[in-house]
Amino acid sequence: MTNEEKINNSLDTVEYLAKQGFNDKEIALKLEISYPSFRKIKSQNEGLKRAIATGRDQAVRDIEHSLYKKAKGFKYKEQQAIKKKVDK
Repeated sequence: MTNEEKINNSLDTVEYLAKQGFNDKEIALKLEISYPSFRKIKSQNEGLKRAIATGRDQAVRDIEHSLYKKAKGFKYKEQQAIKKKVDK
């Protein structure tokens, strides 16, 4: 399987990694492709460019939404389950 085929089969993964904040070099490492090859394929492959842009745009929207909620005074209480040891 060529690197381009590997990338085309992993576009959902690329989008997810971009959304998680991975840069191009880290994405290439996760896909087990050299960074220069990844850059070359990225310059020629519109699907790859679109997947990265979509993931990063979604991350930016999530951050904007969180900051907006915080600025408006959004608060919540987090409940955490705790195990309690019972003596018999």
